[in-house]
Amino acid sequence: MQNDTIEKLNETAGDPEETAAAPETQEAAPETPEAPKSVMSMLSEALEQRREAAETQDYVLEKEKAALEKHLAASEENKKEQEKLKKEQEEEKKETRGKLIKTLEISLYVIGAGAFGVFLRWLQVMIAFNDLGLVDRSAFNVIFPAFVAAAALVFLRFLKRDDQRRLSVPEDFVGALKNDYQLFGLINWLAGLVVLVGAMLLLSKSETDKFVRFLRVLSALAIVSAISAPLLLELAHRESERRGLQCAVSLPPIFFFAAWLVYLYRANSINSVLWSYVPEMVAVSAAMFAYARIAGFPFGTARPRRVRFDCMIGAALCLMCLADKRYLGMQLMLFGTALQLLLYNWAMVFNLREAEAAPEARPDDGFEHLN
Repeated sequence: MQNDTIEKLNETAGDPEETAAAPETQEAAPETPEAPKSVMSMLSEALEQRREAAETQDYVLEKEKAALEKHLAASEENKKEQEKLKKEQEEEKKETRGKLIKTLEISLYVIGAGAFGVFLRWLQVMIAFNDLGLVDRSAFNVIFPAFVAAAALVFLRFLKRDDQRRLSVPEDFVGALKNDYQLFGLINWLAGLVVLVGAMLLLSKSETDKFVRFLRVLSALAIVSAISAPLLLELAHRESERRGLQCAVSLPPIFFFAAWLVYLYRANSINSVLWSYVPEMVAVSAAMFAYARIAGFPFGTARPRRVRFDCMIGAALCLMCLADKRYLGMQLMLFGTALQLLLYNWAMVFNLREAEAAPEARPDDGFEHLN
């Protein structure tokens, strides 16, 4: 009985060598998988992810805020630019309105001088001339030329006022004579049409005149002038750069009025009554000088101040001469010329600019001057 119990114990304890080898067997066994993470580490990872998400969201919001601020700044800047542009347009309209008022004022002065001169000249012809066509002593023989001189002084006053304001007409052709108004272009060609109709009437009504050949030449030159004078303004309006064409177009009016002067000299070579033809000669001479001055723009030798004065006095004198008796065609040519010269003066007054300051003259003494 006891022996059986000892054997069982020995079997249970096993061999000592087997018992010693048991730990090695246990060490060689495969490692078991790690234990799952703790709850604290999972919470910290979750908080880290949420923090990163919040930072990303804050960055996106900052970007959106910056974009919104940039958009608002651009919108504000655009608004300021629109307000500035609107203000500039209003100032430009105001300046254009002021120029129109000024040109209209000067034109009305010229027309008024011409109209009142017509009245004075008519009174002189009615009162100072007797039944024989001779001139008697009359106050109008002094009043009429005095009025012409007064009108010239008024025109000079306009020029002086512009000089005081440092305003001047550009010396280039386009800058001085350009005008974009459609009504201006319409009146321009209407003035040419009046001269053209006058030339055709003179050509048809002067067949029995003693100086019919002169009048035919005068009519032919008037036809060419009726086309070239408005065309010159049209070239300025279209900003034409064909200088040769500009120069050629500016010459016919000069030849036309020069021929008119020759006709007056021949027709009145034995006329001793100076008051009967001298006013017409003065008016024709003034118109010729005005067109000669205008031709200075395409030729590059213009003096705008003198051009303006010649246009104003020429237009007024042409209107004054309408009180005399002559061919209807010549009357129309004088009226069309007056209207044309008014338009030239209108264009120059409208294109007045602030004069540029002249560079300071330095003595040429061989020394280098400090600024």
